[in-house]
This record gives sequence, C-alpha cells and structure tokens, in this order.
Amino acid sequence: MDLSTIDLVRIIDLNIFSIIVLAMMLVAVLKNIQDRHQAGTRLFAMMIVMTMMLAIFDILGWIWEGKPGSSAHAANLAANLLLYLFAPFPAASWLLYVFYQLSGSMKRTLHVLYAVLAVIAVNWALTFTTPSTGWFFSIDGANNYTRGPLFLFHVLIPYGFLLITFILILSYKSVQEPAVHRSLLLFILPPLIGTVLQSLFFGLSLTWASITVSILIIFLRIQNRGLFTDSLTGTYNRRHFERIINSKISRAGLEGFSVIIADLDAFKQINDQFGHDVGDEALMQTVHLFRKTLRQDDLIARFGGDEFYILLDITDPVILKEKVRRITEVFDRFSAENRLPYRLAVSMGAAVYGEKGRQSAEDYLRYVDQLMYQTKTANKQARSSRAVHSRAVHSGADNTTA
Repeated sequence: MDLSTIDLVRIIDLNIFSIIVLAMMLVAVLKNIQDRHQAGTRLFAMMIVMTMMLAIFDILGWIWEGKPGSSAHAANLAANLLLYLFAPFPAASWLLYVFYQLSGSMKRTLHVLYAVLAVIAVNWALTFTTPSTGWFFSIDGANNYTRGPLFLFHVLIPYGFLLITFILILSYKSVQEPAVHRSLLLFILPPLIGTVLQSLFFGLSLTWASITVSILIIFLRIQNRGLFTDSLTGTYNRRHFERIINSKISRAGLEGFSVIIADLDAFKQINDQFGHDVGDEALMQTVHLFRKTLRQDDLIARFGGDEFYILLDITDPVILKEKVRRITEVFDRFSAENRLPYRLAVSMGAAVYGEKGRQSAEDYLRYVDQLMYQTKTANKQARSSRAVHSRAVHSGADNTTA
C-alpha cells in the first residue's frame, strides 16, 4: 500500500518526537534517581530503551516501504523482523516493573521473568520463520508490507502482558496508595487506544508514541514522588513525614492520630552475611508486609537505614496495640512460610498522640522512639535467652549420648 510523502513525514516525525522525549526521560532517570542499580530503576530504563529501539525500527520499515531494488527489499524485511522480535518487550518490561514494585521480591520477579521469556521465545520462533511462512507478515515483490494470518496472535502477546499487569495492579490495590494505583492503571490506556487504531487503519503509526505517553505518565509520577519519597522502598521520606506530623499536631484538637516506630531486627547481620542486595530486598519486603496490614490512608516513611515511621488515624490505645500485634503476626508468618536464610522481624514502639499531654512533634516522636528501643532490648534479651537454652539442651543431649 503506497503512502504519500506527507503521510510518511508525519509518521517519521511522530516517531522521532517520541524518541527525543524518551531519550530525555532516560537521561533524567539515570541521572536523578539515587540508586540507579535498583532493579525497579533498571526495568524502567529498559522499558524506555526498548520503546526507543522500536520507534527506530518502525521508522526504518516505513522508509523502505515500496522502494525498488533488492537492497531496499532486504532492508524493509530486516526492519520489520526487528520490529516483530522486540515488539513485546516494552509491555513485558512494564509487567516486570510493576510486579517488582508491588511484590518487593526479586526472587519472585525472576519467576515471572522466566514465564515472560518463554512467551517471547515463541514469538521469536514464529518471527524467524515468517520470511518463509508469512505467518506474521510478508513483503511482496513490490516491497510492500502485508500482515500475515497470525498477525493477531503477535498483537495479543503484548496485550496479554498488559492485561496481566492490569489484573495484578487491581489485585494489589489494598497495598497501594490511591494516587499511585490510579497512575499504574492509567498506563494501559494510551497504548490500548494507539494499537487498536493502528491495527484497524493501515498507515497509522501510533503504538510507540502512545507507549511514550504512558511512560511519561509514570515518569512524571516518579519525579513528583521523588521529591518526598525514599528511592529504594517507595515510602515517604523523613522530610515529608515531619511536615505531615507537624500538620497533624496543629490539628490535634480536631483529629487524633498514632505513630508506630518500627526498626528491622538484625539488619546489620543480614547485610554483613548476605550482602547489600539482600539487605535492600529485606527492606522492600518489610514495606510490603507493612502494607498488607495497614490501610490505604496509613502513611509509611523510611527515616533512613532500617527504621520506619507509620502514621495512623487511631485514637484508641487498645486498637493501636492490636494493630502492632497483627503486624508482628504477619512478619512471623512470612518468615515461617518463606524459609528465608534470615528471619524478618521488627521491634516496634507505638503511642496515641496525647497520652503524655500536648507535645511537640520532636518530643512525641522521641517518646515513641524510646518505646521502640525498650521493645528492641526486650527482644534481644529474649533471643539471647533462647540461644542459651538451646545450647544447654544440645549440651545436655551430647552428655547423655556420651
């Protein structure tokens, strides 16, 4: 099918514009995010790079479309083969990115990666046979591209990844902040509209521009949250928490609240024994377990290291105590069920604001922090007692055997 020069220029211009926007985002992601080696950041960057590559392949395919000569025919075929080989990658990267952000587990994300690669391998096998079978597309003697009988199957692969991601986001709604939840759900709309229009009307090239729009939505969300969030765990940072707590105290006569300060037990030993990557995963898993227990409106902030502050709209000390018990139970159950080489546990201090009268934010948080250290000391003593008892039991058993 022949395109006018104006249509061709419009297609190329749109893709070039997308490439420029994507390149600017990639530079910003690699430069401005503190931990560029974090898995979530790498997946997001890969999604940008793959979309840029596909926009380039798309340009090359349209440039060689209908041009005479064997060289032009080979170039057109090569560009379309590359396009079909890598088309599922942005949606696959999105699936892995979202799963990692929501689960906080690189080990579980790797299992998803293996399944994704299996599907992509099928797409690659069909793509490599397409020049001889014409399953996905064909290039005729006039060097014109035509969709093949299995074109719809190829389209359903990235759609399938997007649909799985959409369902995943819905299933994790209870552990997401509402604004983040809406941003993640919105990602699917531009590529859905763009790909449908492109599939229905030959000559439109909207897929990569629409995915660029979706990536831009997430990028802007990351950049805005980056001003007041922790880059590793996605929780709020100390500066934002202090701003919120001061605002709460100024309205304490109108609305009550509580704070839990939680410190991850034996975090230094986890880092020393298993490395910082495992330590980072322990921190992200800690946040994930918090969110399984807390409500959407509860605010979590990482104060640095392994210490987290949780702000809750609870005014009853009995309810607050039950909340602390439930968090402990969730951590105990996770450690028992997942058989990690380390135990994931937190020591917590908690208090309803006003228990000690009207205090400043600094005095109130210092008081809760003292409660946390009391719990941490008691937990250390309990672990030490269990260790002594265990050694005594083993020693007794050895003596009996002797």
